[in-house]
Amino acid sequence: MKKKKDVWMPVILGVGFIALVAGVVLLFCVWTPGTGETITSVNNPDVPATEAADDGVLKDYETDGYIKLADYKTFKTTEKKEDTDDWAGTVWDDYVSKCKVEKYPDGAVEEANADLHRQYNAFAEAAGMKYTELLDSYGTTEEDIYELAKDTVKSQMAAKTIAYREGLRIDESKVDEQLMLLMGYDESDKDEDEDLMKSYIDTVGSRPKDDIYVLLASEYIVGKQE
Repeated sequence: MKKKKDVWMPVILGVGFIALVAGVVLLFCVWTPGTGETITSVNNPDVPATEAADDGVLKDYETDGYIKLADYKTFKTTEKKEDTDDWAGTVWDDYVSKCKVEKYPDGAVEEANADLHRQYNAFAEAAGMKYTELLDSYGTTEEDIYELAKDTVKSQMAAKTIAYREGLRIDESKVDEQLMLLMGYDESDKDEDEDLMKSYIDTVGSRPKDDIYVLLASEYIVGKQE
């Protein structure tokens, strides 16, 4: 399998997920001064990647008390299309920033945190660097990664709620195309016999279907901008 393009590097390093497998995941806690919370992080590149058991299962997270959505039917971004080369991502990030998390599903942030650590370890290995050296080179801390994990869960909850309500469903015939988009692949990057779902789980995260729903929800929100 070819290495994924760097196009998705900002996704895990910018400002703006793997059920913990008992007996397999090595956990250590980092106390972050001033935040009042204990950050559970995972830094073990040998932990096997697995798809989350409820990946792609839709539900109304707002009705269940997890998130308060901004009105996605009337939402209009103030961002300028000409200022970005990822219009859908920009609009979606702007929308999600207007939503409010009431609580996180049990283990969801820790799961997202584990996925992010797997990504960082993969990049460090590809760059011939140690994990800590990679973090230092980007000025990234364990707290930054933990906050990004929380943002990831927030985005997925918002997307799956919108998909649940609006009847957005994954078209199995388009899954490979959507995974390639999420991974920054073009046709030349994909090996002939490559299982893209497995590649995604191994290198990006344990919730490929949830991430496709984020893609679908962002497209839905973008459609409201026109």
